Amino acid sequence: MTDMEVGRILIVDDEVDVRCVITDALREDGHSVTECASAEEALELIERGRFDLAFVDITLPGMSGFDLLERQRGEADAPAIVIITGRATVGNAVEATRRGAYDYITKPFDLDALRGLA
Repeated sequence: MTDMEVGRILIVDDEVDVRCVITDALREDGHSVTECASAEEALELIERGRFDLAFVDITLPGMSGFDLLERQRGEADAPAIVIITGRATVGNAVEATRRGAYDYITKPFDLDALRGLA
Protein backbone atom coordinates (compact mmCIF):
# COMPACT_ATOMS: atom_id res chain seq x y z
CA MET A 1 0.00 0.00 0.00
CA THR A 2 1.16 3.52 -0.62
CA ASP A 3 1.16 6.37 1.88
CA MET A 4 -2.13 7.62 0.41
CA GLU A 5 -4.02 4.32 0.66
CA VAL A 6 -6.08 3.28 3.64
CA GLY A 7 -5.82 -0.43 4.17
CA ARG A 8 -8.12 -2.93 5.81
CA ILE A 9 -5.84 -4.83 8.16
CA LEU A 10 -6.43 -7.88 10.34
CA ILE A 11 -4.35 -8.51 13.48
CA VAL A 12 -4.29 -12.14 14.72
CA ASP A 13 -2.50 -12.65 18.02
CA ASP A 14 -3.56 -14.28 21.29
CA GLU A 15 -1.65 -11.65 23.29
CA VAL A 16 -4.00 -8.73 23.98
CA ASP A 17 -1.13 -6.27 24.54
CA VAL A 18 0.45 -7.08 21.18
CA ARG A 19 -2.88 -6.68 19.38
CA CYS A 20 -3.49 -3.32 21.08
CA VAL A 21 -0.06 -1.90 20.24
CA ILE A 22 -0.33 -2.87 16.56
CA THR A 23 -3.98 -1.80 16.30
CA ASP A 24 -3.37 1.61 17.89
CA ALA A 25 -0.37 2.35 15.68
CA LEU A 26 -2.11 1.38 12.46
CA ARG A 27 -5.31 3.22 13.33
CA GLU A 28 -3.20 6.34 14.00
CA ASP A 29 -1.97 5.95 10.43
CA GLY A 30 -5.58 5.89 9.19
CA HIS A 31 -6.00 2.18 8.53
CA SER A 32 -9.16 0.22 9.25
CA VAL A 33 -8.07 -2.46 11.73
CA THR A 34 -9.86 -5.56 13.00
CA GLU A 35 -8.32 -7.83 15.60
CA CYS A 36 -8.88 -11.34 16.87
CA ALA A 37 -7.17 -13.94 19.07
CA SER A 38 -7.30 -17.13 16.99
CA ALA A 39 -6.75 -18.42 13.47
CA GLU A 40 -10.23 -19.93 13.45
CA GLU A 41 -11.80 -16.55 14.18
CA ALA A 42 -9.54 -14.96 11.56
CA LEU A 43 -10.80 -17.38 8.91
CA GLU A 44 -14.39 -16.44 9.75
CA LEU A 45 -13.55 -12.73 9.53
CA ILE A 46 -11.75 -13.21 6.20
CA GLU A 47 -14.76 -15.07 4.79
CA ARG A 48 -17.09 -12.22 5.80
CA GLY A 49 -14.96 -9.30 4.66
CA ARG A 50 -12.00 -8.36 2.55
CA PHE A 51 -8.66 -7.54 4.15
CA ASP A 52 -5.62 -6.20 2.33
CA LEU A 53 -3.12 -7.35 4.93
CA ALA A 54 -3.01 -9.60 7.99
CA PHE A 55 -0.40 -9.70 10.75
CA VAL A 56 -0.54 -13.26 12.10
CA ASP A 57 1.32 -14.73 15.08
CA ILE A 58 2.71 -18.23 14.54
CA THR A 59 1.79 -19.55 17.97
CA LEU A 60 -1.96 -19.39 18.50
CA PRO A 61 -4.39 -21.56 20.45
CA GLY A 62 -5.79 -24.26 18.16
CA MET A 63 -4.78 -23.68 14.56
CA SER A 64 -1.33 -22.11 14.14
CA GLY A 65 -0.46 -19.05 12.12
CA PHE A 66 1.27 -21.33 9.64
CA ASP A 67 -1.96 -23.33 9.26
CA LEU A 68 -3.87 -20.11 8.60
CA LEU A 69 -1.28 -19.08 6.03
CA GLU A 70 -1.58 -22.47 4.33
CA ARG A 71 -5.40 -22.28 4.25
CA GLN A 72 -5.28 -18.85 2.60
CA ARG A 73 -2.67 -19.70 -0.02
CA GLY A 74 -4.19 -19.54 -3.46
CA GLU A 75 -7.46 -17.94 -2.33
CA ALA A 76 -8.47 -15.16 -4.72
CA ASP A 77 -9.26 -12.57 -2.05
CA ALA A 78 -6.69 -13.69 0.52
CA PRO A 79 -4.90 -10.88 2.35
CA ALA A 80 -1.14 -10.59 2.19
CA ILE A 81 0.02 -12.27 5.40
CA VAL A 82 2.91 -11.07 7.53
CA ILE A 83 3.99 -13.68 10.07
CA ILE A 84 4.95 -12.32 13.50
CA THR A 85 6.70 -14.37 16.14
CA GLY A 86 8.50 -14.19 19.44
CA ARG A 87 10.39 -17.37 18.57
CA ALA A 88 12.49 -16.29 15.63
CA THR A 89 14.44 -19.07 13.96
CA VAL A 90 15.83 -19.54 10.49
CA GLY A 91 13.52 -22.55 10.19
CA ASN A 92 10.43 -20.47 10.96
CA ALA A 93 11.47 -17.81 8.46
CA VAL A 94 12.03 -20.42 5.76
CA GLU A 95 8.72 -22.11 6.58
CA ALA A 96 6.85 -18.79 6.43
CA THR A 97 8.36 -18.03 3.04
CA ARG A 98 7.67 -21.55 1.75
CA ARG A 99 4.02 -21.23 2.74
CA GLY A 100 3.66 -17.90 0.96
CA ALA A 101 4.05 -15.25 3.67
CA TYR A 102 4.36 -11.69 2.41
CA ASP A 103 6.92 -10.98 5.13
CA TYR A 104 8.18 -12.17 8.52
CA ILE A 105 8.88 -10.00 11.57
CA THR A 106 9.99 -10.82 15.08
CA LYS A 107 8.81 -9.71 18.51
CA PRO A 108 9.68 -7.39 19.97
CA PHE A 109 9.13 -5.62 16.67
CA ASP A 110 10.13 -2.18 15.50
CA LEU A 111 6.84 -0.29 15.19
CA ASP A 112 8.16 1.80 12.31
CA ALA A 113 9.14 -1.34 10.39
CA LEU A 114 5.69 -2.81 11.01
CA ARG A 115 4.04 0.43 9.86
CA GLY A 116 6.19 0.31 6.74
CA LEU A 117 4.58 -2.97 5.77
CA ALA A 118 1.08 -1.47 6.01
